[in-house]
Amino acid sequence: MVPSLSAASPEAQARVYLFRMKNSFDLHLAHRLTESGLLTVVTDPQEADYILTEGVGPGFEEAMKRLYKRPEPTEPEKAKDEAASESDERKSSSAMVVSGATLRPSSFGRSAGTVFLVRRDDSTVIWSTFLRRHDSREEMLNKNAGEVVKRLKKRMAEEQKAEEQKAVMEPNP
Repeated sequence: MVPSLSAASPEAQARVYLFRMKNSFDLHLAHRLTESGLLTVVTDPQEADYILTEGVGPGFEEAMKRLYKRPEPTEPEKAKDEAASESDERKSSSAMVVSGATLRPSSFGRSAGTVFLVRRDDSTVIWSTFLRRHDSREEMLNKNAGEVVKRLKKRMAEEQKAEEQKAVMEPNP
């Protein structure tokens, strides 16, 4: 079971792995997260419940596939998947011919200053923030990392409060 995003107690702290970020921002973020005690930073991606990254999209998906290889499907599952794949390929190739559109690299997923918190199990982005990082001096990167942690902490506190209010509103059996 993946721990809640809220960090009510040290035992329930979520574990997070940080992907490499521009200007080594990941190192500053790891420092600030560790210093705050908000999340537990892990160096082994296999131990992570969540991933912090500044990019999502095809590149991120490929990295996730490399890090978290899924078990090989059984023979009946393989046959079913291959049949579905062939059907999808026929549909997509006919759609490309009809529309005449060409595939271009997507700008989706990477923006200097955006940080995404992604649930490892299903690659769902559960939180993100944008903080323009004009300055790559160490003290500014550290300050910006502190601001990202502050925003995440605020979100987690809001979630905790909402859960507590929900518990109070629900009638006891």
